[in-house]
Amino acid sequence: MLLIWMGLMGCQPSKVTIPDNVIDLAKEEAKFRFYNGILLYHNKPFSGYLVVHFPSKKIFTKEGYWQGKAEGVHQKWYENGQLAERRTYHKNHKNGLHKGWWPNGTPKFNYHFLKDVATGTHHEWFENGQMYSLSTYNSEGQPEGKQQMWYMDGQLKANYVIQNGRRFGLLGAKGCMGDNERDVTSIKI
Repeated sequence: MLLIWMGLMGCQPSKVTIPDNVIDLAKEEAKFRFYNGILLYHNKPFSGYLVVHFPSKKIFTKEGYWQGKAEGVHQKWYENGQLAERRTYHKNHKNGLHKGWWPNGTPKFNYHFLKDVATGTHHEWFENGQMYSLSTYNSEGQPEGKQQMWYMDGQLKANYVIQNGRRFGLLGAKGCMGDNERDVTSIKI
């Protein structure tokens, strides 16, 4: 049985005091619902932390909400206690650095967002620690600049640059796009 820990927040999201009442999710989950992107509890916007536990009572997720919108740090753990993900939100939007780890503690991903838009350099790794991908995005969330991918053994799979919407360099095994893919991605080749 998963458990949910619900703490109500005060008026200021930066000054939070959370009571330690624990609620059985199996009995309470029907009282939570999303409506137009807002988390409701008893049909009112929820402010507080939702903490879901594994059956072992170890924490699985802890997510902050303010007036029904995702706010602050959202974290997820593996049952072994290792942190799996740490993401930040502001007014229901992905914001800032999002990090993930494999169960053995090695990095899994680092992403940057500004109001849900991917920005800057994103990294992904295989569980063995080998880099899987490096992608860069402009301020509009479009791929731009250096893009690289590797195989698990460290061999380079793709290595290209996107400039002014055009790709230059080693594109990997598939170096062509169909017309439908060009239309969907808006990437010119």
